Amino acid sequence: MKRLMIRMTSFAVVFFVSAAVRAQGPGSELVGKWVRNDAASNAGEHISINSIPLNVEVARQNESLLLTYTFRNGKGEVSAVTDTLKQNGQASQKTTKSGLQKTSSVQGNADRKGFTISTEYKNDQGNVVRTSKEMWTKNGNGQLQVVLDMTYNGNDLHFIEVFDHQ
Repeated sequence: MKRLMIRMTSFAVVFFVSAAVRAQGPGSELVGKWVRNDAASNAGEHISINSIPLNVEVARQNESLLLTYTFRNGKGEVSAVTDTLKQNGQASQKTTKSGLQKTSSVQGNADRKGFTISTEYKNDQGNVVRTSKEMWTKNGNGQLQVVLDMTYNGNDLHFIEVFDHQ
């Protein structure tokens, strides 16, 4: 009987610890506020550094991943946008400020230390006008690194966005 109680207790501990780890979700170590590192970021040859957010905040709420991006445009105006992504395998949808229908899905990386976001943008006629794939991880320096591959107006763009923990 005592042996059975020890086994049941051990099983319960393992079960609850495993559930707690799963609840954190992929990329949990990326949660926090991050500020753009201009020297390490690369927006590509023909794209302004302002295309990369000034800062990013990664948070979790229930089963969702919340990403808040703050931008400064060429006129110096600052704006922020928040994306709420479901982590249950379902796509998240929203209408952008420019009127595009944005559909995104997030998938945890195999090492569970990061995640990948796949996004498709459609115009009013339902035509896909932009697609992107973002791979979010921590690099060897402990910085948030987002590798973004985007197809926009027939052009393939590649960004490396690097952020320091704030």
